[in-house]
Amino acid sequence: MLAASRGVDMEGVLPRYGSRILLLPSLGFLLVAGGFLLLGWLAYLWLHPGPAPYRYALVDEGGVARFDKLGLEAWPDLAVGRYEVRVDGVNEALAVTHLARRGDAPPVRLDWENRAGEPVGALDSRLSELTALATAIGKHAPKDAVVLAWWDTSRQIRLLAGRDTLFESHLGEPAIVPEQWRGRGGAVDKVEREFWGAPAGTDERRNFQRFADALGADPAEGVAMLRELAGAREAYLAIHVTDVYKLGRMRPDRLDMAYKDFPMGANLHGLVGYLKSWMRDHGYVSYALQSLSDNQVRAYFLRDGRSGNTLLAQMLPFTTSNPLELQAVQLVYQIAEPAYEGRRKCASCHKSQGDSWSETAHAKAFDSLKARTKADAKRRAKLDPDKDYTQDKECVGCHVDGFAKEGGYDVQEPSKYLVGVGCESCHGPGSEYRRMHRKAGEAFEKSKKTTPRQALADAGQDSTWSNGAAPVT
Repeated sequence: MLAASRGVDMEGVLPRYGSRILLLPSLGFLLVAGGFLLLGWLAYLWLHPGPAPYRYALVDEGGVARFDKLGLEAWPDLAVGRYEVRVDGVNEALAVTHLARRGDAPPVRLDWENRAGEPVGALDSRLSELTALATAIGKHAPKDAVVLAWWDTSRQIRLLAGRDTLFESHLGEPAIVPEQWRGRGGAVDKVEREFWGAPAGTDERRNFQRFADALGADPAEGVAMLRELAGAREAYLAIHVTDVYKLGRMRPDRLDMAYKDFPMGANLHGLVGYLKSWMRDHGYVSYALQSLSDNQVRAYFLRDGRSGNTLLAQMLPFTTSNPLELQAVQLVYQIAEPAYEGRRKCASCHKSQGDSWSETAHAKAFDSLKARTKADAKRRAKLDPDKDYTQDKECVGCHVDGFAKEGGYDVQEPSKYLVGVGCESCHGPGSEYRRMHRKAGEAFEKSKKTTPRQALADAGQDSTWSNGAAPVT
């Protein structure tokens, strides 16, 4: 997402300061735990505390064409390498990553997949999110703009978006290692320095500490600090939900956080309920999610209101924050977020499904938030049965489609076609289906191949033309 100072013309954002702070997207949102592998390698580390806790092992290297599944076609000049993070005596890799470089420049990390239960070296990240970010920056940020981001994201932006960033070195802060390695900082630093190249200079490190202070400050103070770092240049800010973990490690006095991995099953309501219960039982006040796989999520929890009021937390989708309402910056763009369109557009083609849905409890889910409805259920949940919860952000999200998302339900401008747990709550934003239908139409125009309409009718599409034809997708 992009954001700029609120209350000014978007053509002249922050004119009084000679620059503008724009917020680029919270890149990610779900997780993977390592199970038995975690137990095995942690036990090994306790018994074999050698001087070098891990090493980077090259598995494969070549041009972009050799790694054609990474989606790097737009950067054909890159040299790419696949590496594993290994510990001697342990059969399985602790993490896998792809690096890229241009010419003789130092390598830049593109993605990271942890295969143990605790992060080692870096937090999990997806290359698809990075390429989407780079494309958006290339489209929306002028070439002479500067991008403010965590040092690792900064290096990725320099490589893929070709924009100037405040940080260009591998700063390595904070060190992301298991508890068993925390006392071996010197050995970890040596491994990282030898692999990634020369360390950063004094000024760059000082500016990075100031950047971390800004993210950990209250929004107004933090934005002022970022303006100071950016100087007179037009500036953009790129953040990721994993920055919460990093800032929490560096500034625990300002952002008190924890994370926990949860399985992502078919019962979304059960997961949300368990998350809220775990949060309350352990004294946390807010959470945000990161997607690491189709089966698991990582939840980042904030301990108190002070942590939730930091600039970083306010810019991310925690349950107690809304970037759309942030006063210090204004949201103007969200990267690659499909738009919700409401069930009316779905039902225009899928009429029988819409009629069937209207008779279900999901269709009436929003009504249960109204005062003096579902009194027994509210009492069991320790809620006031006489209170109206239809504008309570803690509750609304599970009773409407796309709350706080592009095109989704807005408590200030409610749409009757988005209330209730509708089509898009389970199937995803409707704009994605428009895209698929458009591609089907394009495929038909090229191939002229058709499939019997009856097959589509059997699959649930309403049609009285059972002998007609439709495009093959």
